[in-house]
Amino acid sequence: MPNALDVVGQLMLEMGDASARVEARGDTIVVELPSLRAGYSILRRWPGGRGRRDAIRRIHEGLVGAGLGLRIRVGPEAVGRLGVGAHAGLASRLLGVDPLEIQVAGLLASRRRPGGHSER
Repeated sequence: MPNALDVVGQLMLEMGDASARVEARGDTIVVELPSLRAGYSILRRWPGGRGRRDAIRRIHEGLVGAGLGLRIRVGPEAVGRLGVGAHAGLASRLLGVDPLEIQVAGLLASRRRPGGHSER
C-alpha cells in the first residue's frame, strides 16, 4: 500500500535559545538537534505530565495515520522515534513520553560526544 502522504522539505525550528533542523523526505521526517540540552529545552516548553503525553500521543497518531515516521537525532545519534515503526518501551514509560520510542543507546552515545552533554 502506498504512503498516504509524501513530504519533502527542510526548515529550521527555533524555540527560545534552542534550535532544531527538520528535514522531510518521502515517508520520514528527521528532527536533528545540536545537543540533548536543546532537546530538553524544547520539550520543557510543552505542557507537563499528562498534557505532554497526550500531545505526543496526538502527534504519533497523526503521523501513523499519514503513514509517516519521525526520527529524532542528536548529531549522528538516533535518540527517538515516533509514528510508523516506533515502539515505546520501559524508558519511554518511565520518562512519561510514550508513545515516543526512546533509543537509550543513542542517548548514551550522544552524551559521550563533544557538546552532547549539558553545559553547566
